[in-house]
Amino acid sequence: MKPVDFAYVRPTSTAEALRALTDFDDTKILAGGQSLGPLLNMRLVRPALIVDINAIPELQAIDATDDAIRIGATVRQRTVERSELIARRLPLLHAAIPNVGHSHIRNRGTVVGSIVHADPTAELPLVALCLDAVIEIAGQNGMREVDVADFFFGYLTTALSPDEIAVAVRFPAPALPAGVRRGCAFREVARRHGDFAMVGAAAQIDFDIARDRVHDVRLGLIGVGGTPFRFHDGETMVRAMSDPRVTFAAVAAAAGKAIDPDSDLHATAEYRRSVATTLLHRVLDAAWIDAHLPDRTA
Repeated sequence: MKPVDFAYVRPTSTAEALRALTDFDDTKILAGGQSLGPLLNMRLVRPALIVDINAIPELQAIDATDDAIRIGATVRQRTVERSELIARRLPLLHAAIPNVGHSHIRNRGTVVGSIVHADPTAELPLVALCLDAVIEIAGQNGMREVDVADFFFGYLTTALSPDEIAVAVRFPAPALPAGVRRGCAFREVARRHGDFAMVGAAAQIDFDIARDRVHDVRLGLIGVGGTPFRFHDGETMVRAMSDPRVTFAAVAAAAGKAIDPDSDLHATAEYRRSVATTLLHRVLDAAWIDAHLPDRTA
């Protein structure tokens, strides 16, 4: 099957792209196209107009400040995967992104596009949620920002309006305090490598070596509901822990009780719950070990 007929424009500025969105009632933004393309081919979406934003220069950059990393809407996942800056300052993103499809998918797919698509089994929305990212959105009335925690409404549904464009995602990335080391881990289970994840888990632990305590922790799961799941209660448990082995097992068990996954043709709800608890325990162990490795930035 092939797409229905549609009009196509390739603007060279965000303002021009926004004007194009008002020309038709049903429009779609094309960035990487790795989600939009299949939807078009299967005629699950039938837009009257495709607005290709790949020729807009200001959407093509990764920008860094002392406190944040900003990734433009057309930056490819492969670019982020190969970035030493991302590896150093956003190691959880660096750990997760090789799990996104296959390399040829990441060659075209965009970080912002994956987040905006809002598939509840996708890796990058979970990373954005765990890292308190902010979506920068351009609209007819100017710019606005939405915390990722408020961005996802449900399956493939977000706070983005049809006449708006997500122009960037901004990740907080302040320097770690002296003596604090960061450990990260991402794991997922899929039928085959590169398939959509049935369940995935992410953990980031910042450990204060001098004070022998957890400075910060971020935990989350995918494939266990209509949106990515940030496990705040588990984070609280880890911050207060005295024995990692006991606490990590307790956190994993608590996660199994906190989630409410659906059954579908790929897996039952009980299977997803079991895998989620196992993966969360594994990423906690792995992030803990990573945080205690010798300082690799020295």
